[in-house]
Amino acid sequence: MAFTYKENNKNVTVFSNDLTNDAHSQHQFRLLANSIFNAVSNRNQGSESAVEFSDLQSVESWAGSEIHELARLGLVNGFNGGRFEPLKKVTRVEFLAMIVRAFNLYDQKETISFKDVPPASWYETYVKAAVGLKLAEGIGEGYFEPNRAITREEMAQISAMP
Repeated sequence: MAFTYKENNKNVTVFSNDLTNDAHSQHQFRLLANSIFNAVSNRNQGSESAVEFSDLQSVESWAGSEIHELARLGLVNGFNGGRFEPLKKVTRVEFLAMIVRAFNLYDQKETISFKDVPPASWYETYVKAAVGLKLAEGIGEGYFEPNRAITREEMAQISAMP
């Protein structure tokens, strides 16, 4: 999960993991590293978000403006039907997509052959970039598990890469 806030007229993005307490409707967040990352993107700069989400009511008061800002910057897109699904667990490819978009890491020409990453899938570009930069790797036997929920350890490892 990435949270963006303004500090000294700069957008600062902090990566954290959402811990849901099943007994309560409360969320807790833990920082993934002792670092703050500056998210830079020139996509959609200066324009209002073209994406409107219809399902932010449960998080609007504490995360709505950050979600809208990430969408305006082109770092998150949401799902079909104008949904963001704010309480859904983040998958491996969703997190990698945010990282690749935030730091403009698209230029990787890596060749991949994971059985579960179709060549024309929306996330193939992000997996190629992440594998090429050694931010992520497959799980073995030709699989990547793109739609599995990402773990805190994986987010920490990806976020801490040089």
